[in-house]
Amino acid sequence: MLMSVNKKIERKKILDAVTRKDIIDAVAATLINEGMQGFTMDKVATAAGVAKGTLYTHFKNKDEAIEVTMDSIVEPLIEQLDAIVTSNIPPSHKLTRYSALSFTFFDDNRDLFRVILYDRGQAHAPKQRFHDSRYWSFVQKLANIFEEGVREGDFLPLPALKIAAMFIDANLSVVMQRLANKITGNIQEDVSLVTGVFFRGIGNRDNESKKSGCEN
Repeated sequence: MLMSVNKKIERKKILDAVTRKDIIDAVAATLINEGMQGFTMDKVATAAGVAKGTLYTHFKNKDEAIEVTMDSIVEPLIEQLDAIVTSNIPPSHKLTRYSALSFTFFDDNRDLFRVILYDRGQAHAPKQRFHDSRYWSFVQKLANIFEEGVREGDFLPLPALKIAAMFIDANLSVVMQRLANKITGNIQEDVSLVTGVFFRGIGNRDNESKKSGCEN
């Protein structure tokens, strides 16, 4: 009897998980199809094939539905980025893979993130980021990479936390440009742009040498 009850509980958990995934998929699809202005819980319920009341057993309101959906979609990216920054490959390779994975992820989910970033109010995104614990966690992890590179003699001894925040923002800025201008593909070109600026700087070394020679 106890075994039968346990099986029913386990089956219910599985069904609830499947239903929740279907609803999250429906939230994402509704955002893409309707935009932020046209997004309603009624449309999500229709897309998910469930009663509207079922949605409220999972989310308090449509804002929470959107937040949970975004967290669910971004979670695999967070896990993959975490695997990169904690791997044993050289620091410069970690940063290159970090950029490549970031650009690929947003390319694959561009329709959804264009709605989120532009319909919802791009101006508030930077402010929200500074209150996000995951953001600060990655700042610290990237700072560790820069410090590792300094120890190995690959990077200049600069403030690691500031450089890490700059690197994250550089990647996000390129993502925003790609979304705004509907750029697809050519990911490696943008990876080389971001990492190249960080690895080499933007100063023309030959020109600096010429100026130095003239001053002497």
